[in-house]
Amino acid sequence: MMLVILMSQFYRAINRRFQRLESHVVTLARSVAHLSSELRSHNSMVNELESLRKEVREMKEQQFILSHQTGAQGHSSLDHNKGWGPSLTNPKRINKLTQ
Repeated sequence: MMLVILMSQFYRAINRRFQRLESHVVTLARSVAHLSSELRSHNSMVNELESLRKEVREMKEQQFILSHQTGAQGHSSLDHNKGWGPSLTNPKRINKLTQ
């Protein structure tokens, strides 16, 4: 009879340990899934940043090329403001603004 009680307690202790172990495994699996998701998100952000850096670099290169092309043709650095100049020197517009 004593042996049966000892065996019963032994099995209950083993079952509690397995339940605890199972709980830890589930928690670990959730943590791994969360970290995996975070890594995917991080990699996505890194790729997006690299793409933006490349875009900015290309735009700077284009601006550099355009500035040297216009510089080679003898344009001054103030030529890009010519578009708004005539509207300010229009006498009718000046009259209208000063009234």
